[in-house]
Amino acid sequence: MVGGAETQLVRLVGELKSRQWDIRVISFTSGARMEAALANLGIDVIVIEASGPFQQYKRCRALIREIKASQPEALVTFMLQANVLGRLAGRLTRTPVVSSIRNSRFGGSSRLGQLIGDLLERSTARLATSIVVNSEYAARELEQRRVTAGATVHIIPNGVLKPEGKQRVQGGLTPTAFKWLAVGSLTPQKNYVGLAEGFQQVVSEYPTARLFIAGEGSQRSELEEAVKRLGLADNISLLGERHDIPDLLASADAFILASSWEGMPNVVMEAMSHAVPTVATPVGGVPELIAHGDTGWIAGGTGAADLAQAMLQVMNLPHELREAVAAKGKEVVLARFGTDRMVNSWAQVIKSAALKSKSDR
Repeated sequence: MVGGAETQLVRLVGELKSRQWDIRVISFTSGARMEAALANLGIDVIVIEASGPFQQYKRCRALIREIKASQPEALVTFMLQANVLGRLAGRLTRTPVVSSIRNSRFGGSSRLGQLIGDLLERSTARLATSIVVNSEYAARELEQRRVTAGATVHIIPNGVLKPEGKQRVQGGLTPTAFKWLAVGSLTPQKNYVGLAEGFQQVVSEYPTARLFIAGEGSQRSELEEAVKRLGLADNISLLGERHDIPDLLASADAFILASSWEGMPNVVMEAMSHAVPTVATPVGGVPELIAHGDTGWIAGGTGAADLAQAMLQVMNLPHELREAVAAKGKEVVLARFGTDRMVNSWAQVIKSAALKSKSDR
């Protein structure tokens, strides 16, 4: 299971390569899954590793060397560290930079991390030729915090692939119970402890209901303890890291995103594209993906009671109505957020940045 930003990067790079673009990918950390996914597309990943004192300075110097060696028409950066170092390297090598901010929150739940992230992005934003964000929500929030002040900002939503003929299978995860699926890293952002607490209320009305959580992360022990404390060992299953998410989606009765914050959540788009009834918290770009009661359902908040209420609302609906909403959700998300549309928008922004750089010289 590749993370959201990595998924979009792989899709973008793969599609551009198929259009005969000459692509090189540079990473500051080794990531086996992303490297393997890119290798399958015939793209090698150059890993710039650095440790000890002045590691960011070392990474920036190494990046500058790579840029001078390959002479790219444009440099595209994803995420905070790459954005900051890439903008500096781009300025020093006179290479246009298109930066991508994938989430409006930096540093996780840390207030200090948020302040530092804002400062770093804000102080280097003007060095980017363009900045791409993936939701209108993120664009507004970043503008309000003046993170993107003075920069040219483009909104390019994430792209979702059309499922390859995968059919929904009732009873695939467990034969009789109503099956909820959640997918994502076991971190505070995903709010799984709150979801477990909410699911206790669901189980009080539907004792056989099941919740399957696919993902790994730093909160696994805490979540395991919460499941035991709530008496839900027979109702909540932690599946660990999985590489068969389409199969899990095909076997679920409904999907839930319980996150406390998001950018444009890929996993919601994936669930909707598989015609799975989808519930999500009202965070980030979720309201841009889901029309409540029409293409999915948006919980009233991120608290346990909000999650329980939203799940019970869906479970109490007639099966036919639930599936009709999911079918419309699939139609809308594939029409509005197809990968081709995403790649076309990115290609235009990158070409414009390269042309602007040439005209400015």
